[in-house]
Amino acid sequence: MDRSQGALNVGGPESPVADEALGVAVVAALVEDHQELLRRVLAWTPEYVAGRTAEVHAAFTQRTIRLTEAEFDEVMVRINDVLSAADDAHDDADPTGRYWQMDLVAGDDTI
Repeated sequence: MDRSQGALNVGGPESPVADEALGVAVVAALVEDHQELLRRVLAWTPEYVAGRTAEVHAAFTQRTIRLTEAEFDEVMVRINDVLSAADDAHDDADPTGRYWQMDLVAGDDTI
């Protein structure tokens, strides 16, 4: 199964990149973008946890679960399906809509 269905994918066994250094550079840039998101979330967090704002601007959820690689693939496809359905259902004319950067980072215990 292609874990990247609908999401950005840089290389891998199914579609290796011809220029490994370029592929690594692209992933490094994506990681930096993810780290910037985490910095923004951390900067906003005191306002929320102290009760100075009730408006939600971020969420942080963390879980560790035991899965086979096939089960993990299915979870990634299902997550993408949920995100795609939400995106498709959203009314772009709604003035209360905001862009939400959602980065899902997963790694198993062997790396």
